[in-house]
Amino acid sequence: MDDFVRSMFAQRHEQVLSIARERSSGNTVLRVGTTKGEYILRLCGEALRHRDREEILGEILLLQRLDAAGIPVPRPCALDGGHIVTVGRSNGILYPALPGSALARPVPKHCFAAGQVLGKIHQATAGFCFSYPRKSWGLAHATDKAKELEPYFLADDFLKRHAVPQRILALLGSMPEFSTPSGVLHEDFGVRHVLFKDDIISGVIDWDRSYEGALILDIGQAIRGWCFEGSVLSLERLQRFLAGYALERRMQLSEKDFLCRAMQFAFAERAISFALLSIQGYLDQKQRALESVEIAERLTDMQTQVINLCVSAGAR
Repeated sequence: MDDFVRSMFAQRHEQVLSIARERSSGNTVLRVGTTKGEYILRLCGEALRHRDREEILGEILLLQRLDAAGIPVPRPCALDGGHIVTVGRSNGILYPALPGSALARPVPKHCFAAGQVLGKIHQATAGFCFSYPRKSWGLAHATDKAKELEPYFLADDFLKRHAVPQRILALLGSMPEFSTPSGVLHEDFGVRHVLFKDDIISGVIDWDRSYEGALILDIGQAIRGWCFEGSVLSLERLQRFLAGYALERRMQLSEKDFLCRAMQFAFAERAISFALLSIQGYLDQKQRALESVEIAERLTDMQTQVINLCVSAGAR
């Protein structure tokens, strides 16, 4: 890989000074220092997170739309033959590194800023359609995946003992169809994918799972990442997040009724991911899978509080 990177930059008349691997769950992400600056090379996985060239092209077109709207996102570099980097079966993009870093521990003012930027993203992509088919990560996909993986999860003593696969399927089976306004979803608008510099958002990264679906699912996933302190939902953080979001896009009243369910879906969907990573030997995340299921189950009792916060934040 290092030889490929050096060759690619040599064609750009840049000398590579350093190559460092960044943390990622499935993708190959390299931070490359050259004589002209720092870059990020992100290649989607060969198996677990494989994306074909058409999917990467769709992501690039989305990034260009967001960039034109003033949202700080990666700007893929033009290369010989286009903007897509291909190494073996892996496809991805190269872009100048964005300033700033992810927060170790967000506070309410950061939640407000995150909510505002997510609202701006949803507004900026209204009417945008991907040119090529993309994977959907919504309720139907999660349910099918949970059913497919159930025998493998049950083969694990920890997951079987705590009935994790059955509880995931019960949660997903109780979900309604999310018949709310749709648009483009980031899909994982969490703390590690939003960069801050001097308390201002300087970058939103990791768009390879973006797809078209119910916007409320994107909000639910974001709340999972921004508004929990450990396993406890912080109502203060949630209020600030929703207030920031409402500055750019006001949720419809129909969406408020689905928000708590969207939060539950976010934790159930991540429980599948954590369990899958564990049985595939990438990371031992079985405890996180169990905790995600437990949080999702507890959220059932918070429906009224969540709806009231949506109304106070300006749902219409």
